[in-house]
Amino acid sequence: MLPTNKQKSHRYSFGMIIFLPLLLYISLPAHAEPAKYGELEAAYIYNFTKFTSWPQTHGNRKNRLELCVYGQDDITEKLRSLNSKKAQDKSIHITHSFTEESLDRCHALYMSPSQRKRYEYILGILADRPVLTIGNDSRFLDAGGIISLIQQEDRLRFEINLDALQKSRIIISSKLLALAIVSNQRRPAW
Repeated sequence: MLPTNKQKSHRYSFGMIIFLPLLLYISLPAHAEPAKYGELEAAYIYNFTKFTSWPQTHGNRKNRLELCVYGQDDITEKLRSLNSKKAQDKSIHITHSFTEESLDRCHALYMSPSQRKRYEYILGILADRPVLTIGNDSRFLDAGGIISLIQQEDRLRFEINLDALQKSRIIISSKLLALAIVSNQRRPAW
């Protein structure tokens, strides 16, 4: 039996009750342990996947959400804990992507700052594809990324590049957008 719209609405409301306080009230001092910081960033990335919608035609696996990881840092290790968790009734599958061909199956892609020199190249390949690109470097949005995790006033926040989001054809929840720092245009990369 398929869930009714009312049941879907309740599930969405329940998720927002849990997710919104996490983003609004959890803060982490700038001098916190990197391991804890990585766990918090992984939790944000997990919640981004829960409040993003992809076009019906994206991905050939209806029961899997491919979260691809490109590069290596503290967050990439923490993202392994998301393997098999549920997001939008799909099981998250963590993939470490190292080839252009493997990027085609990604619903979301986290790029480590260790891959900074490849930002523009990889993000250029994905510019018009429905892939939620996520980074945690000040240059990530400048290169065409969609979401960048940033530290602001000793809090973890996130910035969204609306131009890149629009090109990707994915939809991010309006409630999530309301919590973001919004950037409307690409700035020159220095």
